[in-house]
Amino acid sequence: MNSQSRGLGRIIGSVVVLIVIVALFAWRFQALGVTQSVASVRAIHKDEGKPVEVVSVSRNNLSNHAILAGTVEGIEQYALVSNNRLRVNKVVHTAGNHVEAGDPIILLEKTASSPMQHSYNKYLALYEDAERDSKRMAALFEEGAVSAQALDKAKMNLRVARTNLNDAKEATDLHAPLAGQVMSVNVDAGETVTPGKPLAWIARTDSVRVVFQAGSRQALALNVDQPAIWRSPISGDILPGSVTRLDLAANPQTHLLEGDALFSNSSGQLLPGILVSIEVETGQRQNVLTIPVGALETTADGYAVFVLNKENSGSNVVKFEKIQIGMQTSDLIEVTSGLQENDQVVVFGKSILTDGDLVRILEMRGEK
Repeated sequence: MNSQSRGLGRIIGSVVVLIVIVALFAWRFQALGVTQSVASVRAIHKDEGKPVEVVSVSRNNLSNHAILAGTVEGIEQYALVSNNRLRVNKVVHTAGNHVEAGDPIILLEKTASSPMQHSYNKYLALYEDAERDSKRMAALFEEGAVSAQALDKAKMNLRVARTNLNDAKEATDLHAPLAGQVMSVNVDAGETVTPGKPLAWIARTDSVRVVFQAGSRQALALNVDQPAIWRSPISGDILPGSVTRLDLAANPQTHLLEGDALFSNSSGQLLPGILVSIEVETGQRQNVLTIPVGALETTADGYAVFVLNKENSGSNVVKFEKIQIGMQTSDLIEVTSGLQENDQVVVFGKSILTDGDLVRILEMRGEK
């Protein structure tokens, strides 16, 4: 039994030694392979150059846009309100009707329920009495029965009575002060109105305002008179406009800056009250030198790019050149100094480059 155990132990020991030897050989082989592979890549880079993709510096037109959300309002928009708690006798015009200045919209009852409120009938009676008195005094003045002073007083009383009657009429018959379209009517005949509450909204919509709010970064780029567009999400139609107002300070609660953009709306596509998105052009450059965003490197001193230089031997090397930049869009950057048109800059492969490296061009992007 002991001899069998010793024999089994020797077999197990031999197997373990064999496994260790195989593992050592495998590790050595892998290490040699990696070392040779790295050495091979370095040799290729040294002899043929590091692989890069380049693009030529070219001239382009650049523009930046701010996307803003806002609410549509009529160019002229107002509410009709009553200062008296009166019943509605009749709604003359409903939503969608076009009205002219002075047209009656809502007619309220002519008798007031409280002495503190305007009473149309009361002031109508006073006016009719003042009118009769004025005519009587005029006839007496012609006969020399009263003085000119008495006649002037009667005429003044008539003017006051007419003014009071007009005020009472305006308190009961609500008219459109300006031409426009009735956007909504919020009461029906028979209802009692609440003083100060809008009973109807009227707006001129041949032109509209979009009242927007802008965040901090957007606000810094906005200015009055900047061009804007609204693009219909249904038809794709574009309405041109411009920024017409910007507040002088942001709202202290929301920290957003409010402004208006004016749009022509002869087609009636922009409806007051709806939420829309507009594009405001915050800057543009014409025919300027540009490079792709991917070519730019940020350094402690500013900005730089790897510029391709062809040596007399025909080899290509890169130079790490400082540049000055201007406007930046999502894909292009304006170059204001440091590069010339048709210079070639590296866009891919920059991570393995250093100044003066030999490079091998894999592709001339944008060229055939």
